[in-house]
Amino acid sequence: MTTKMFTKVLYYQKFIGILLIAIGIPMSIISKSPESAKVLIFGLFTLFTSWDRIMDERLLSLKMTSIYLAIIVSYVFKMISSELVKQQIFSYELTSINHFIIMVFAVANVTYYSRLYFSTNKGDD
Repeated sequence: MTTKMFTKVLYYQKFIGILLIAIGIPMSIISKSPESAKVLIFGLFTLFTSWDRIMDERLLSLKMTSIYLAIIVSYVFKMISSELVKQQIFSYELTSINHFIIMVFAVANVTYYSRLYFSTNKGDD
């Protein structure tokens, strides 16, 4: 497999991820089985690990800082919600690791794509 073919496969991986997310969200809502979230997790992971047509250092930096920020935000939410549940102020606590993983990849994807599409390229000045 050549490098050009490999990057083309990683580009089309984005559309597979979007399709899996579109299938996984209703499955997770309708089905109460813990296994139903796996399609959503796999879709979020596939979307996050996909490449753009031209993957440069800026895009890789955006991805890495997005996943770093997502882990921090998700962990802080988990710790705060756990404390609020202990004090009987809040009723929802992240008890399943699947919920934490969904939260991490959802925040990472939202952060990455919002920074990608709403940021301005300073190199065009």
